[in-house]
Order: sequence, then C-alpha cells, then structure tokens
Amino acid sequence: MTPDVKIEDAPKSEVKLTVKLTDKDFAAYKEKATIELGKNVQIKGFRPGHIPKDELGKHINPDGVIGLAIDIALNETYRDAVSKNKIEVMARPKVEIKKEDPLEYIATVAIKPTAAVKEYKKIKVSVKEPKVTDKEIKAAIDELLKGKGAWSDVTRAAKNGDRAELDFQGYEGTKAEKGKEADNTKSSNHPLILGSNSFVPGFEEEVIGMKVGDKKTFTLTFPKEYHVKDFQGKKITFEAELKRLEEQKMPEYNEDFMKEATNGMKTNKKDFEAYVKDVLMQKKTEDAHAAAEAELIEKLIKATKVEFSDQLVADETEVIFADYKKQMESRGIPFEKHIELSGQKEEDIKKGMEEEARKRIVMRFAMDYIIEQEKFTVTDSELKKEIEMVKQKYPASEQPKIDEYYSEAGEGSLRLKNMMIVSKVFGMYLKKDAKK
Repeated sequence: MTPDVKIEDAPKSEVKLTVKLTDKDFAAYKEKATIELGKNVQIKGFRPGHIPKDELGKHINPDGVIGLAIDIALNETYRDAVSKNKIEVMARPKVEIKKEDPLEYIATVAIKPTAAVKEYKKIKVSVKEPKVTDKEIKAAIDELLKGKGAWSDVTRAAKNGDRAELDFQGYEGTKAEKGKEADNTKSSNHPLILGSNSFVPGFEEEVIGMKVGDKKTFTLTFPKEYHVKDFQGKKITFEAELKRLEEQKMPEYNEDFMKEATNGMKTNKKDFEAYVKDVLMQKKTEDAHAAAEAELIEKLIKATKVEFSDQLVADETEVIFADYKKQMESRGIPFEKHIELSGQKEEDIKKGMEEEARKRIVMRFAMDYIIEQEKFTVTDSELKKEIEMVKQKYPASEQPKIDEYYSEAGEGSLRLKNMMIVSKVFGMYLKKDAKK
C-alpha cells in the first residue's frame, strides 16, 4: 500500500503531510480491523479467531470497523511517510481527518528548527566568590541550638517565638458586619510559631498578648496577591481561641551539643565554628554557582534566535504540569484538593506554565547549537572515569547494579554523557575569574 503523500512547508518549523488512501488501500485496512475485532466475537459453530469474514461482517458494527481501520491506517501511513521522507519529528502531530472512507488526513508535524545563538562566545557570566562572616556563623549556630530546643507549656501572655495552638473560624465581612462562615477558614488545634510570618499577614500579631483560654475577634484584609484567588483583597473576621502556648528552652552550647551537631565528632568551640564556616561556605558556593547558571541561561535564551512549533510548547507544558502535580501529591495533598484551595482551574495553571516551557525549549536548542559549534564530545575514558566517581558514592553491594545501569546497552550511559556535555558548555562560561 502506497498512499499519496504531499509535503508542504509551514510556518514555525512545521510541515504539513497530506495523506490520501485509495479505496483499495483502505479496504485492506478495513479487513485488518474486521479480523482484529473478530477476535472477541463468539458465534455458535465457529471457533474464536476462525470465523469467515463474510460471517463476521454480520456481527460487527460497521462504524466500529471504520473507526479501528482509521486508527490502524493513521499509525502505519504516518510512520511510513515520516520515515521515507526522513522527517525529524519533534512532537506529537496534529491530525485533521478530511475524509473517513477512504481515509484522507492532514498531519501537521513539528520538525527540528534551525537555531543560532548570537555571539555566544562573547557572553560573560561571573561566579561570585563567597564569603562567610562571623555574624553568619553565630546565626547558624543559634539556628542549630534552636533546632534542638525543648518546648514546654507556659501560662503567660504570648510573644514572638512561642508555639501556639488555636481554634479559629473566619467569617465574611468586617467585625461589625460579620457574615456567613468563610470557606476553608476553620481549624482546630492549629499549630503556629509566632513571628514566623507563615500565616495570613496580621494574624500572628493579633495572637501576641493572648493567654491560654483567651478568645479574640479581629478583622484582617487579605493581600491582593494572596495565593488563594478567592481571598485576594477580601476582609475576613476571625474568632480565635488560644488553646495552648509553649516556649522553647535552648540547649547549652557545650561539648555534647557540638558532638551531636557534627554526627559524633569530638570538638571544641573554635574547631566547631570552623566546621560551621565550612558548611556555610559550601552552601554559599553552591548558591553562587546556581545563581551564575541562572544568569547564563537567561543570557543564552535572550541571544538565541529560533522559531518552533506551538506543539512543542504544549508537550513541554504537559511535562512541567505532570511534575508539579506529582510534587503536590508527594506532600500528601490530593491534587483535586489543591485545585480547590488555590481557586484555579487546571487550564489556568497550565497557561501559567507556558512561558517556562518556552524558555526550556529555547535553552535546549541553544545548547544543541553551542555543542555543535564547539564540537563538544565525551570520550570513553572520560565516561569511565565519571562512572567510577559515581560508584564511589555507593556501597560495594550496589556496584553490580550501577555497572548494569551504565553499561553500553543501558540508557544510563547516554544520560550521563549528555549531562557531561552540558557541563562542558556551562564550564566554558562559569569561571571565577570571568568578568562581566
């Protein structure tokens, strides 16, 4: 079967494939569909799968035959047309069926665009040299002490730093016009660290000064940029009762504390502060490198000229959305509940992800362009060395699994190679002595 295939260039790095089947060609697909559907048909006197075609035709819905024949024909003819014409497909095709019997359709196909990064060698990015001050070391140690502090109940008035538990209910309107209960504003024994600014702005300040058993009514105006759309700029009156109040007692800054904080190292205050400084320095170094990478990505995106299909954006948006959904659910929040609380529709969330999808796509083509221009590759010896470094991070019992994952036949080697090539591109720019 050799259907008529017409190829036309289209804007945004797309081509249109117009595919027309003859009556004879499509009849063959209808026969395939009839046989496939016949596998589940039972007729007295015939074994399943051995029913004559004429007899099958009496027991199968003709519309079902046409539908399945279209599916089979689409898959086969599209795949053949792409293969024979050496079309490098970048995304799912958009298919428009013009005629069902015999089948005629137009497939709009996203192809690899031509990209260019203007003066990419002149792009400069600096990695800031990190510094750690004595004040930062003290603050880090205070945080460590705070993390080990024990909580105990108190009867005094609440103040910043306390841990409170409250019952509260929100109502629509001001204190004077308190209306019906507002959705999603009721909670019992709600934990709250005062001064953490983790709740509605102004709520924690209202709790300060309350004692256990106190009740209080107050009105707050939610910020215009509040993350839940239904509450943006809205006045809500809260009725709150303080059920419990605890204060934190810090542990002593002594040898036991330092030993626990360093996973068993015996140390003194001078060496412990040096240890804390090293940890902070490592974190700041990683942050500085990440900031430089982000700056480089923005500059490369800005310098890249490329036009691509909207279908690439749609596919990449779906990838970002799937990751986002998985992240929400990993926090124990059913995604449907998250949608309800956010006040957004699924389509709105995806719409907000399209810009990030476009950036990812542009960056991908920018990287491809630079890799091709600079002829970056990874040698077998470089790959082997990198795999050995990976293996050192795992116990000996895991070595066989790692070897299998990074075998020549495994996908691990290809992924690692790609990561190493990307690292070479970033390494070309991210140098400490680079000047802006």
